[in-house]
Amino acid sequence: MGDTKTLTAFYDLRCAPYHFDFIFVAVMADAVRLDRDCSAFEMIIVPDQGSALNCIGHRHSDQFSADQANWRMANIFLPALALLPNCTGLTVCASRSQAQAKLDTADGPIFPDGYSVEAPPERYWTNDEFSMLANMGVEIPGLQAPQQALDYVDSWIESHAGNRKVVSITLRESGHDTAKNSDLAIWRAFAARLDPEKYFPVFLPDMDRIFTGAREDLPGFTTFNEAVANLILRCAFYERCYITMMVTQGPSTICYMNGNIRYIIVKSTPPELSASYPPYPIALGLDVGEPWPHASPYQRRVEEPESLELLEREFQRMVDLIELEPASALSRHEMRRHDAGPDNIARISRLFALLPFMPRAVVICQMYLDRNPDDLDVLRAMARGDLMLQHQNPNILARSQALYEAVLRNHPDEILLKYALTKVQIIKGGADDLDWLIESSAEIEENINADPQTSEHETGPFDFLLSLASMFARLDRANEAIHVSQAAVRLKPTIDRVTNLAVILEAVGRIEEAKDLLLQLADQGVLTALTCETLGRIFKSLGEPGLAVEYIQKAAELSAVEIKSGSL
Repeated sequence: MGDTKTLTAFYDLRCAPYHFDFIFVAVMADAVRLDRDCSAFEMIIVPDQGSALNCIGHRHSDQFSADQANWRMANIFLPALALLPNCTGLTVCASRSQAQAKLDTADGPIFPDGYSVEAPPERYWTNDEFSMLANMGVEIPGLQAPQQALDYVDSWIESHAGNRKVVSITLRESGHDTAKNSDLAIWRAFAARLDPEKYFPVFLPDMDRIFTGAREDLPGFTTFNEAVANLILRCAFYERCYITMMVTQGPSTICYMNGNIRYIIVKSTPPELSASYPPYPIALGLDVGEPWPHASPYQRRVEEPESLELLEREFQRMVDLIELEPASALSRHEMRRHDAGPDNIARISRLFALLPFMPRAVVICQMYLDRNPDDLDVLRAMARGDLMLQHQNPNILARSQALYEAVLRNHPDEILLKYALTKVQIIKGGADDLDWLIESSAEIEENINADPQTSEHETGPFDFLLSLASMFARLDRANEAIHVSQAAVRLKPTIDRVTNLAVILEAVGRIEEAKDLLLQLADQGVLTALTCETLGRIFKSLGEPGLAVEYIQKAAELSAVEIKSGSL
């Protein structure tokens, strides 16, 4: 370990939130510090406009005021760094020019990689990027409560709980996104049914509720308001609890990032996304029901919302696990994925590929290849990602191109890599092999659809030409979109391919051609919600409101049927 090298981390409020996401970023910075053999890291908080300690005009003003943003800075951001012993410096910049000066004088690694004050990331690294880092097998040092905070908490527990095992219940009671809130009646019933001789339930209310007097809706139960108001005490309390329980909320981050907390976190999929496709956890690089990649056996996230039956079942499951080896269970656990390797990376890449407009399926492979440059299995997984996705990130495309070109010099028969390289070059505008790619589409689909890492969440075979035509349409490259789509219909005139061609033709003003294609489907009795919706728009633009309404109504009916069928 180096003695003097320091990593410099930047948290830029122009694109990063005033949320507990800050803890994700700080913990990632500490993990990258360790991975890059640095002895310490320094955190630089960069303002959007004005000073980072003056949050007027902040980007989350639709959710909370500048005063509340200032409170979060002082009571989440700053104390969070006290939970990271290897953070040896903090600068809260008074201006972006001050942040630039810190960047110019940094003499060690920078986090995030390639950070620029002039062009900060479009979105900040949070839970999905953290999952990718953890899946590399990087050790996550994580949060650690200081001894003084643990001593205070020990005194509080001794005076309130005695020898009973403390079970903490953290409530979400926010005024926004109320569907995510805790169901107090269920949690109260759960706490009441715990054996009072063994367990001591403690409620931690939402911050906004601790200043409004005694909780008449929690009769007979103990609350620990001091831990709510102080992030460092909260972390220490969670570490000392036998089990910590809550619905997903900001403080969940403290649990996820601490190897000394045994937790059960329910409603980990936001209610509004519970029926989404693909399932919400996939956006994090997790399969449904899968724990965080660095989690200990005593850390459990549950997709379903709370119910009394669910809470009691999960609680007993955790108790049984703890009591098998209590000394081990109640100690700090290393946070690291020990089965990180090409098979796991390929699996996660395939999950990410269900998100066609995001480059994560490729990025996670590139991250792995930075560490293991000669792994052909992961290169093939990356090629599948590049062939399946519709992203256009120039830096990621350039990195893919360099990797494919380097490997193909030594492995010229790797045909999947050739296909992926050609597609990347075409997207970048540096190749004219589009017709070769079209002619090879059946073999490309055969390779992708035969992948043993196919996810159970995939709804059907991948259609390469349909995806390629849609990508060109999103790039406003209409001629290429029409060329590919017409070829796709000629090779295999499926309803999806015909509809896609019609949508592209409509978008470039070739309305009559689009109408004729879709009416042929209608004459065959082959209709989908998208087909009817498109016909509705076309007839409206042609000044035929009666037919427009007819097809729009039909689209609504078919959409309801398709949604119902998809949920079965």
